[in-house]
Amino acid sequence: MIKARYIGVDNELLQSGKVYKIKTISVMWNGKPRLRVAFGDRFRYWVHYGSLEEFLKRWKVEAVYYGN
Repeated sequence: MIKARYIGVDNELLQSGKVYKIKTISVMWNGKPRLRVAFGDRFRYWVHYGSLEEFLKRWKVEAVYYGN
């Protein structure tokens, strides 16, 4: 799990400046690799980014947790 601050533009799911617990996974979306970021209550919300660079433009990672 990752603790990260969202620094992108506010929208209906994410508020700029707020810290979220997130999970990331690499997935294929429409035949192209994407980075999926899950967040929210039980990680039920998710957004896709086209590259790691695009993800890092919108998130500032503050902590990484290993294990359970």
